[in-house]
Amino acid sequence: MPLANAQQGFWNGSPVPLGYVPAEVEKRGTKIKKTLASDPVDAETVQLIFKLYIYGDRTSGALGVKEVVK
Repeated sequence: MPLANAQQGFWNGSPVPLGYVPAEVEKRGTKIKKTLASDPVDAETVQLIFKLYIYGDRTSGALGVKEVVK
């Protein structure tokens, strides 16, 4: 069931990743199907993390995970 659910694009209920919120998309009987939608509150933080990882902070090259976390 979880594999079929995921293949259809639905969220299986694991912890929600940073930058996303669960969103109800359809109801099948008593079950509510959900997907993940972008969270506007955390979207800027996620974009900054990726920019730092790829481009760096303009003083050096791309930053590693430890530097991004700092």
